[in-house]
Amino acid sequence: MPTPDTKALKQITHDFIYAAKDKNPHYKNEFYQLFRSQGAIYCIKNFEIINSSQSFKWNTNKPFHFPNGCGTLTYSGSESLDLTVKFNQTGQKLKLEKRNTKAVKKLFAEYSIQPWDKLNTPFIYHMEQLISLGHSWSHQTPTKKNINLDLENLII
Repeated sequence: MPTPDTKALKQITHDFIYAAKDKNPHYKNEFYQLFRSQGAIYCIKNFEIINSSQSFKWNTNKPFHFPNGCGTLTYSGSESLDLTVKFNQTGQKLKLEKRNTKAVKKLFAEYSIQPWDKLNTPFIYHMEQLISLGHSWSHQTPTKKNINLDLENLII
């Protein structure tokens, strides 16, 4: 991997050492990305971060391919659904099966989901209600066991 230039190294050093412990600094160049999480620095193969303001329509008759090429969603239910997929959403809550409604941020923390995985987690909505995060947690609806994230294609 190419070493960042002196200016970038100074910025990385400052951002990663002096950021508050609850912050997750991030650095990206054309080859890789650096993330700080839980006291360690991780170097991850470069991937495009999907704009959080974009939303994507998904008719479940066909697989949904992430716009950055990092993964695929499939649906195995018998009835076709029109869903909306978004990424990197904040302030969302999800009603879990056999559990109460829980903030997505708390779910991520509870399961130690890394910052780069959060960026590629699909937030799946049906009729404007968050029903799934694509792989780990789903709402109590008929679709709860039918939406799967193809992790084999996930580029991280």
